[in-house]
Amino acid sequence: MDGNRGHDVQVDLSVADKSLPLFVAARKSIYPRDVRQVLWQIRESIHRTPAKKDGGQFIPLLLAESISPGAKELLRAERVGHYDSGGSFYLSADGAYFNIDKPPPKSQSKSMRSLFSGRRAQVLHGLLNRHQDWLGVTELAEVRRH
Repeated sequence: MDGNRGHDVQVDLSVADKSLPLFVAARKSIYPRDVRQVLWQIRESIHRTPAKKDGGQFIPLLLAESISPGAKELLRAERVGHYDSGGSFYLSADGAYFNIDKPPPKSQSKSMRSLFSGRRAQVLHGLLNRHQDWLGVTELAEVRRH
């Protein structure tokens, strides 16, 4: 993303012969803690953009690999469109409303569970048991073996 802009691309979406200008910002993931900053950036970008000749409003749309349920809730409350890799899509504008809410992809939920299994769990267990000590890789490997 260009540091001078709050969006990555500007797109004109056509729905029922009506143009919906979108300010699109892309992120890897979005959590509730990120929403305020992203909204500020994209709204500043919209404010700096010359008004449309037809008086229409620009619509913010966030694209992300993953958007947490809490972040989705905040974005909907602010009427900010969003799309994630799981296929969830929300867009609310004059003359158009899309709301497709799907669960996160299995690959994302699986990666979170895998933290607590196998070698990762052993490393995590070692770190928790010896939280007061500074452990290098070698020491951590020794803790993991015992």
